[in-house]
Amino acid sequence: MAKAYFIGLGGCGLKTVSELYKKLHPQDPSGVDYLFTYIDTDSATYDEINHDSIVIRSRDFVNLGNTNPQQLYQVHQTNDVMLT
Repeated sequence: MAKAYFIGLGGCGLKTVSELYKKLHPQDPSGVDYLFTYIDTDSATYDEINHDSIVIRSRDFVNLGNTNPQQLYQVHQTNDVMLT
């Protein structure tokens, strides 16, 4: 079980959590103790942080840029009704 789970929200969140990753990853190269997730509405900060080397893995990045929250809500609401 992980000791800590860090979530970076938005550009500043991505920058802050990626700095934590740089400091903590050498202590936990297997990725068991610390988990990281990065969430943003565009990939500009993601691209900036990963410019020289991969800090934020693509599997840890959630890009909400093309997301329509109302549409997601309606889809999930419909799915929930169908399940009951």
